[in-house]
Amino acid sequence: MASLIPPGSGVVLTLAYAINDSGQILAWGYKPAGGYRALLLTPVTVPLLMAPSINSRGVFLLTLVGDAGRSYTIQASTDLLSWTVLTNFVSATGTNQFTDVTARNFNRRSYRAVSP
Repeated sequence: MASLIPPGSGVVLTLAYAINDSGQILAWGYKPAGGYRALLLTPVTVPLLMAPSINSRGVFLLTLVGDAGRSYTIQASTDLLSWTVLTNFVSATGTNQFTDVTARNFNRRSYRAVSP
């Protein structure tokens, strides 16, 4: 949870004690120069890749579900060790369709979505 506190803020997480319906965490932090303060920590949503399919032309399709306004990178790998960037985009709605027209050139291919 301490990773949700902005780096360089000088605040140290001391207690987390409640989670609201939006997944935000109510906590207390301590800043040596300013004492204790209440914190509202908002975890970043992990992007999900869903509904993989291959259309009638052999094009691979999938749907990314994440947060609107967030930047995402779709990567592909044939060995799960080396990853190639296929596209970067900012999601306008939080749900985006992705197509890989080169997928038919590989015996197998794995995909992942990352967000900086």
